[in-house]
Amino acid sequence: VANTESTKIKELFTENDQLKHGIQQLQDELDKEREKNISINNQLDKFASMNSDLVESKEQANQENFTLKTKLKQQEAFLSQYKQEVESKSKQIVASEEKHQSMEAMTQRVIEEKDAVIAVEREQK
Repeated sequence: VANTESTKIKELFTENDQLKHGIQQLQDELDKEREKNISINNQLDKFASMNSDLVESKEQANQENFTLKTKLKQQEAFLSQYKQEVESKSKQIVASEEKHQSMEAMTQRVIEEKDAVIAVEREQK
């Protein structure tokens, strides 16, 4: 009976050692998984930081884009007004030139008529 109990105790110690070894293996695997999780969490933190930077950059780009669009609209409005002013001045110049030519033609006719009158008066004398 003592021999059987001694065998059982040895078996229990052996089983206990095997369980301890199994627990140690599970603990080692758990430690490896923890290290992987820490690494993954660090990467996630980096990605979150990069994402935050990208969001901030996008917001800045959107603001700059809005500013540039506003400036472009202002420039387009200025150019449109300037074009209208140039067209108006151009029409005034053309009208002034036409008026000048008309006045020259009238002056020429008056001179010709005056010359004709003088010629008639000379003939009558």
